[in-house]
Parts: sequence; C-alpha cells; structure tokens
Amino acid sequence: MNLFKNDGLLQSKTLKGVEGLLLLLCINLAILLPLISGIFLYNELSAIKDFSLIFRQTTDIIIAFFLAVSINVFIIVFSLITGLMLWNLNKTGVLLAKILFIIVICFNIYNLIFFLPDNISSGTMRTVVSGIIVPVFWFIYLFMSERVKNTYFRNS
Repeated sequence: MNLFKNDGLLQSKTLKGVEGLLLLLCINLAILLPLISGIFLYNELSAIKDFSLIFRQTTDIIIAFFLAVSINVFIIVFSLITGLMLWNLNKTGVLLAKILFIIVICFNIYNLIFFLPDNISSGTMRTVVSGIIVPVFWFIYLFMSERVKNTYFRNS
C-alpha cells in the first residue's frame, strides 16, 4: 500500500481538496513551522546576554550567526505565506513548499555543521535530525501524492 497514493483514504473516494495529509501540511507550514522557528530564534537571541560578545568573535562566527538569524526569519515568513497559498488552492504554493523544504533541509545541515559542538545531547541531535527527515518526507509527499496532483494540477 502506498501511503502517498491514497492519503490513508479508501481508493473509491476522490482524492481532492485540502484534507488528510495535505491539511496537515498546510497546518504545519502556516502554524507549526513558523511557531517552532520563532521559538528557536527567540532562544538563540535570548541566550546571548550581551550582544557585544558576538562582535568580539572572529568574522566567520559573526557572519555565521547573522546568516543563521536571517535565514530563520526568512523561513518563518516564507513558511507562513506558503501554507496560506496551499490552503487557498494556489498551485504556486506547491512549488514554494518544495523550495522551502530544500531551504529548511540545507539550513539544518548548516546548523549541524557550524553550530553543534562535538558533545551535543541526544535531544538536540534528535531535533536536528528530525529537522532534516521531516522536510524530506513532505518534499517526497508533494511529488508523489495523488491528492496534491488532483487538487492543484488537474482541472476536473
């Protein structure tokens, strides 16, 4: 049984509309991802007691920090817009979601390489790994789902 083909529903039911996994994706993009990214951004910024300490670091660390903050803000805004576009049946939202998931995967790999020390906790490692695996799942879902094809690309 292909999970992406029938979205967990009976084959006899037409797979069209924002329901099932597609509804979960819209909620994920419009609410959960911006919320989680906002919490991570807040924690990252509030962990720095004195911003002048950042500027005492090497140029590479300063650039990496501000790049991470900028990408995080971009992901929050881009995710919200993409989720709303999918909800409103705008087929451009499918392309934007694919682009967003590629950005999120790359951002999490970037964080894994540049920001995680050698002695990270298992909880932190789980968060980073899930930040790569979950977007890969949704990326594949957008390509394979009959519901996505029927809802956004087939006029019937």
